[in-house]
Amino acid sequence: LELRSRFYFMGPSQDSMDSPYALTMRDLLRQVSDEVLSRGHSIGFHPGYRTLRDRQEFHRQKVELEAIVGAEITEGRQHVLRYDCASTPALWDQEGMHEDFSLAYPDDIGFRNGACRTHKAYDLTARKPLGVDQTATCVTEFSMFDPRYQSLSVDEALEKSMRLASAV
Repeated sequence: LELRSRFYFMGPSQDSMDSPYALTMRDLLRQVSDEVLSRGHSIGFHPGYRTLRDRQEFHRQKVELEAIVGAEITEGRQHVLRYDCASTPALWDQEGMHEDFSLAYPDDIGFRNGACRTHKAYDLTARKPLGVDQTATCVTEFSMFDPRYQSLSVDEALEKSMRLASAV
């Protein structure tokens, strides 16, 4: 069985809600991203806390992350799942992103957008489909294992995830 994983990294940011590793550990981030890519996995962008409506900041972080990892980035997920349906999808489209996995619940598993299949994002303001594929991230490790949320055992998490998988 060959699995392909996605690794999403934050761009350089000094915001207190973001991790500063792209600023303080650039060489290590480059080494890790090289290793991820050499194993056939993909690298994506984890835009900072204040990027959901701020195209300039989104762009700056994305371009600087691409320079660090030495690769174009076209997929990712918003930091702490901050998402504004009126502006975030259009921003992602304008910045050349192709896949968005932001639609998830932090506190439980399930489909935040009510769909279990990938679909094209839609610009609610311009009333048109966008070039970004949106996929609901129905299972997140932090919602199951983090003590702030469910704090499940591995067996409990697997059981809960399998119930969801069998339903779809």
